[in-house]
This record gives sequence, C-alpha cells and structure tokens, in this order.
Amino acid sequence: MANLNKISFDWAAPAQTVNGGNAFWTARNFGASVIDFYGWEFVFNQNADLYCAVLITNAWTLSPPKIILELASADTTPGHTATFVVSDKVTSSLNPNIGSFTAAPSQLYTSTGVAYANSELVFPVQSAVVVGELLLCKVHQAAGGTNTANVIMTAVPKVQIQ
Repeated sequence: MANLNKISFDWAAPAQTVNGGNAFWTARNFGASVIDFYGWEFVFNQNADLYCAVLITNAWTLSPPKIILELASADTTPGHTATFVVSDKVTSSLNPNIGSFTAAPSQLYTSTGVAYANSELVFPVQSAVVVGELLLCKVHQAAGGTNTANVIMTAVPKVQIQ
C-alpha cells in the first residue's frame, strides 16, 4: 500500500471583500477536553471563503494530488448538510492578478448525529503541480445548507501527495 503523506497548507486567510466574516479563525474547548481546539469556522448556511497556499517543494507522486478538508460540527441531527467546493491554481508568485481558480466538483459535508465527529472531504487538485511554485486553493462553503451549527475545519487544509 502506498504511503499517504499529507502536507498542511502553509497559510490560510479568510475572504475580506466577498463573503467577509463568514469564515473565521477560532479557539474552542469541547468541555471534557483539557486542551483547546484551534481551527477555521464557516458560518452555517452562509457563503464563506477561505484562501490557502502551499509551496510545492518536491515532486508529488500522487496523480492528481488531493486536497483534504477535515470537518466537524456541533450539529447533532444526522443528515444535515453543507456544500463545499475547492478550487485551485498553481502560480509562481502571490501577485493577486493570477486569473481564475479551477473548481473540483462540489461535495457535501453531512452531520453524523455526534457532535464534533470528524469527516473528511477529498478533492482532486485541478492544476498541474510544478516544483518551486505555489498551489493556491479557495475553500468555498455555499449558502443554503441545512446545518444548524457552524462547520469547523482543523487548522488548515492538507494536500495528499503520494
């Protein structure tokens, strides 16, 4: 079986102009936990955007690489959903005029009935990765879901590379 390496994105930032404030960094304690959890929250049933980047430092052997979102929610009603879309772009700079992102097919996060049960959504990278360039991604939660609580994502998305 292949080694399934996962690399965290180097940074993440919420959208400020479009859908501003609907994705935000937070810390929370889950009651019985002795540590706080840090991560991004997406306001339930609202359009929310988070932008991320990771430097492509070596050849990635998985074709195509995958972007993984680890999601959870306090929603304890099984079957409530939120739609997520991950778009990506490879660039040699952080010049904001990089052109449009290419989207992978949307996926549903679905509540399990257990508060904060972790679920993974896996999106194939749409761009050709190039060593020495940046993989940029946009994580978008679409408005109109049925969740009754914010969706939480662990610190940053991860890339599965081999």
